[in-house]
Amino acid sequence: MTVSLKLESRLDTAASVRLQAQLQVQAGQDVRLDASQVELVGARSLEVLLAAREQARRSGRAFQIKPISDAAISDLRMLGLSIDDISFGGIS
Repeated sequence: MTVSLKLESRLDTAASVRLQAQLQVQAGQDVRLDASQVELVGARSLEVLLAAREQARRSGRAFQIKPISDAAISDLRMLGLSIDDISFGGIS
Protein backbone atom coordinates (compact mmCIF):
# COMPACT_ATOMS: atom_id res chain seq x y z
CA MET A 1 0.00 0.00 0.00
CA THR A 2 1.21 3.49 -0.85
CA VAL A 3 0.83 6.27 1.67
CA SER A 4 0.42 9.79 0.27
CA LEU A 5 1.27 12.85 2.34
CA LYS A 6 0.94 16.51 1.38
CA LEU A 7 3.95 18.51 2.53
CA GLU A 8 3.58 21.86 4.27
CA SER A 9 4.32 24.96 2.21
CA ARG A 10 7.27 25.95 4.45
CA LEU A 11 9.58 23.09 5.34
CA ASP A 12 11.48 25.02 7.99
CA THR A 13 12.90 23.77 11.29
CA ALA A 14 9.50 23.70 13.01
CA ALA A 15 7.96 21.78 10.11
CA SER A 16 10.83 19.28 10.17
CA VAL A 17 9.72 18.01 13.59
CA ARG A 18 6.19 17.37 12.33
CA LEU A 19 7.47 15.86 9.09
CA GLN A 20 9.78 13.48 10.95
CA ALA A 21 6.90 12.30 13.15
CA GLN A 22 4.64 11.74 10.12
CA LEU A 23 7.30 9.79 8.26
CA GLN A 24 8.14 7.62 11.28
CA VAL A 25 4.51 6.50 11.44
CA GLN A 26 4.70 5.49 7.75
CA ALA A 27 7.97 3.54 8.06
CA GLY A 28 7.90 0.26 6.14
CA GLN A 29 5.42 1.50 3.52
CA ASP A 30 5.80 3.02 0.07
CA VAL A 31 5.55 6.78 0.49
CA ARG A 32 4.60 9.48 -2.00
CA LEU A 33 5.01 13.06 -0.86
CA ASP A 34 3.12 15.84 -2.59
CA ALA A 35 5.42 18.87 -2.68
CA SER A 36 3.35 20.84 -5.17
CA GLN A 37 2.70 23.67 -2.68
CA VAL A 38 6.16 23.81 -1.10
CA GLU A 39 7.62 27.33 -1.10
CA LEU A 40 10.68 26.71 1.11
CA VAL A 41 12.88 23.70 1.85
CA GLY A 42 15.14 24.24 4.84
CA ALA A 43 18.24 22.22 5.65
CA ARG A 44 16.72 20.43 8.66
CA SER A 45 13.67 19.28 6.66
CA LEU A 46 16.00 18.13 3.90
CA GLU A 47 17.89 16.03 6.47
CA VAL A 48 14.59 14.46 7.54
CA LEU A 49 13.70 13.67 3.91
CA LEU A 50 17.11 12.15 3.23
CA ALA A 51 16.92 9.99 6.36
CA ALA A 52 13.43 8.78 5.42
CA ARG A 53 14.64 8.03 1.89
CA GLU A 54 17.52 5.96 3.26
CA GLN A 55 15.23 4.07 5.62
CA ALA A 56 12.86 3.31 2.73
CA ARG A 57 15.76 2.16 0.54
CA ARG A 58 17.04 -0.21 3.24
CA SER A 59 13.50 -1.59 3.64
CA GLY A 60 13.05 -2.08 -0.11
CA ARG A 61 10.24 0.48 -0.22
CA ALA A 62 9.61 3.33 -2.67
CA PHE A 63 10.00 6.96 -1.59
CA GLN A 64 8.77 9.54 -4.09
CA ILE A 65 8.30 13.26 -4.02
CA LYS A 66 5.80 13.96 -6.74
CA PRO A 67 4.54 16.46 -7.78
CA ILE A 68 7.12 19.03 -6.71
CA SER A 69 6.98 22.80 -6.98
CA ASP A 70 9.52 24.90 -8.86
CA ALA A 71 10.40 26.62 -5.58
CA ALA A 72 11.22 23.28 -3.94
CA ILE A 73 13.37 22.25 -6.91
CA SER A 74 15.19 25.59 -6.70
CA ASP A 75 15.84 25.19 -2.96
CA LEU A 76 17.15 21.65 -3.50
CA ARG A 77 19.56 22.96 -6.13
CA MET A 78 20.73 25.71 -3.76
CA LEU A 79 21.43 22.99 -1.18
CA GLY A 80 23.42 21.02 -3.77
CA LEU A 81 20.85 18.30 -4.53
CA SER A 82 18.26 17.35 -7.11
CA ILE A 83 14.95 15.57 -6.80
CA ASP A 84 16.68 12.36 -7.90
CA ASP A 85 18.88 12.55 -4.79
CA ILE A 86 15.91 12.27 -2.44
CA SER A 87 13.30 10.34 -4.41
CA PHE A 88 13.47 6.81 -5.76
CA GLY A 89 11.42 3.74 -6.60
CA GLY A 90 8.43 3.53 -8.87
CA ILE A 91 4.95 3.87 -7.45
CA SER A 92 2.10 3.35 -9.87
